[in-house]
Amino acid sequence: MRKKLWRTFTYAYTKKDLAILFGLFAVYFVAGKVGLSFASVNPSASAIWPPTGIAVAALILLGYRFWPAIFIGALFLHAGVQGTFSTSLGIALGNTLEPIIGTYLTNRFANGRKAFEEMQSIFKFAFFAGVLGAGVSATIGVTSLALAGFVPLNTYASVWFTWLLGDTGGALIVAPFLILWAEKSSFTLSRNRVPEFSLLILASLVAGWMVFEASFPFISLAIPLFVWSALRFGRRITVTLIVFLSVIAIISIFNGNYMLVGKTPNDSLIIAQMCISVTALTFIGMAAIIRKNKIMLKNLRQEEAKIIEAKAKEDAILMSIGDALVVTDKEGAIILMNPQAERMFEWKLEKAFGWPVANVVMIEDENGVPIEKEKRPITLALTSQKKITTTDQDNLYYVKRNGTRIPVGLTATPVILDNAVVGAIALVRDITFEKEIDRSKNEFISIASHQLRTPLSSVKWIIELLLEDRLAETQKNKLRDIYHSNERLINLVNDLLNITHIENGTLPSSSSPVNISEEIQRQLALFQETAGKKDVAILYKKAEGDHTLLIDPVFFIEPFKNILENAITYAPKNSKVEVRTETTHTSLIVTIQNDGPAIKKEDREKLFNKFYRGRKAQTIKPSGSGLGLYIAKLHIESLGGSIWFDSPLKNTKGVAFHIRMPMPPQINPLRIHNTRTVFV
Repeated sequence: MRKKLWRTFTYAYTKKDLAILFGLFAVYFVAGKVGLSFASVNPSASAIWPPTGIAVAALILLGYRFWPAIFIGALFLHAGVQGTFSTSLGIALGNTLEPIIGTYLTNRFANGRKAFEEMQSIFKFAFFAGVLGAGVSATIGVTSLALAGFVPLNTYASVWFTWLLGDTGGALIVAPFLILWAEKSSFTLSRNRVPEFSLLILASLVAGWMVFEASFPFISLAIPLFVWSALRFGRRITVTLIVFLSVIAIISIFNGNYMLVGKTPNDSLIIAQMCISVTALTFIGMAAIIRKNKIMLKNLRQEEAKIIEAKAKEDAILMSIGDALVVTDKEGAIILMNPQAERMFEWKLEKAFGWPVANVVMIEDENGVPIEKEKRPITLALTSQKKITTTDQDNLYYVKRNGTRIPVGLTATPVILDNAVVGAIALVRDITFEKEIDRSKNEFISIASHQLRTPLSSVKWIIELLLEDRLAETQKNKLRDIYHSNERLINLVNDLLNITHIENGTLPSSSSPVNISEEIQRQLALFQETAGKKDVAILYKKAEGDHTLLIDPVFFIEPFKNILENAITYAPKNSKVEVRTETTHTSLIVTIQNDGPAIKKEDREKLFNKFYRGRKAQTIKPSGSGLGLYIAKLHIESLGGSIWFDSPLKNTKGVAFHIRMPMPPQINPLRIHNTRTVFV
């Protein structure tokens, strides 16, 4: 701001600037002549001084660089009134410092040309321009005249007070009028408000005539007009009305028709000036508050319209969602359901609102046995702050009021705001069709597998007989290729049959004591030759103690063999595969680890899915079926255990699969999934 002020003294004026300087000089000079015509206590001191308002408005609107027009105008204006050149120079200096100080402080602390938009900045403007600036001008001007002997000391106070109020009135009445009408926004009047505006003008003319006749006090008569104008027509019309009636009031004082006339015309002007300044300050502020409230109301209505539009879109989206949607608060109480949820659950939202979701939507597994509250998907989503998803493999069913069971898939997602859970959204999807397709597919696979098993076994037997005959080596090599292809088909058929039996819970099993450490060593010995072909070393680190479990050995051996074979297959040459066991209070954990390529991010969630194979696996081992890990997971879970992996282990390499076996094991070989009932 200081640099900006300093630049005004070194500014290079353009032709346009010079024209503005001349125009401002002329307006200031003429307004000063009018003001001095009301001077009575001293030829240079007037209770009516519009030049102050013109100067303040000019510097606020145009900039500090136009101060010379004010200085020269004041100098020429007072040079022919009284005193010497020195007194005129002092008065001109005070009249110039007045708008500069008022403008600087207004720009710095009262929003500059936007000072009349808020009540707080209006009062600041009144203090900076109407008190501080006017005080500087009155003090310098009257002191200059007193030092030259043109103001006796016994009249110094009355001359100074008259000068101060004259400048204050100019700052508070004329400056707002000019600044507000200089705003870029145009003044428009709708057709339906023309009669009201015309009535306001007529009432103002009548009030002015009554002022001339001195029938009523000015202030009491004008206040309703100011309130009307502020409420209905805004700041510009209000300040214009104040200026209009102020002019009438001033003229009426000199005509002797105004009830506030004092002992002298100057006393009357001082009283009128004080009343008009307070009125201007009050009703310009009132108009600013009303304008701000109207803007806020307009913005609120716009926001309301946006909210209504957004809600309509959200409602349309909710209506279009084919699945049943339930929204709960952080306690699990229902706060929203879409129409599909109302139809599926046979509950209307107004009746279900506020109820715990478990009381409205009950989900069971295939056996209908409840689980603990903390294991329900909505509860898990709220407590873990993670999305919980179930699949058709979880065999969950929604039970209607009439007892009908509908297979469903669930997705519960927490709603997080400012790092805090505020609720959850649950989607419940009817998967009857998918279940039927899956059942038909399993039946087809089962039938096809049974039908394929016999001819494949026959082909295997015939090939073995042919290999015993006296055939050429080239012929035997071709038969061996056929034999290996047939073996892969047999293994695939066996896998498909195993999946069918496991998923249906019909896979036969028999439990027997199995020493896990000895079984691991036996399998490692069988895979030594395969590992040796790739120069892969197999290392085994056994945990202390006896690890004998009562389980079906097939249910552990097959997953272990599958993961070990994969570890050797995907391990780089001249590397190692580590196998280790460790125990916890309740479990035995078997880890199989290699330094092969890490499992890609996009493959991690689907790795245990049926028939899924990652791109890297397809490249390294094209003949895989994508069933090994799926079957391994089913086998381990049937023993009450779990299986998972970590990857990468370091940098971008390494995979470690972990098999957890409970001790003692919770065995139910004929059931793959834990029996449970789930509430959304």
